[in-house]
Amino acid sequence: MKQIVPLFVGETKAAKLLDIKLADFRTLVQHGVLPRGNRLGNFERWDVELLKSIVSGAHIANAGEVEW
Repeated sequence: MKQIVPLFVGETKAAKLLDIKLADFRTLVQHGVLPRGNRLGNFERWDVELLKSIVSGAHIANAGEVEW
């Protein structure tokens, strides 16, 4: 049987995916290091692919040229 891969996860699972404490995850979100979650009805969820791209550096690489 195929395993279901989540598209979005709650903050607890997002912290676990990044192997950090929930409090640290919340701090990173609060300081803008990680994005805020998306609202799905009454739920707040994080895009798993976006988290992967941020951690791998691909999200920055896809940002285009930075002007100073």
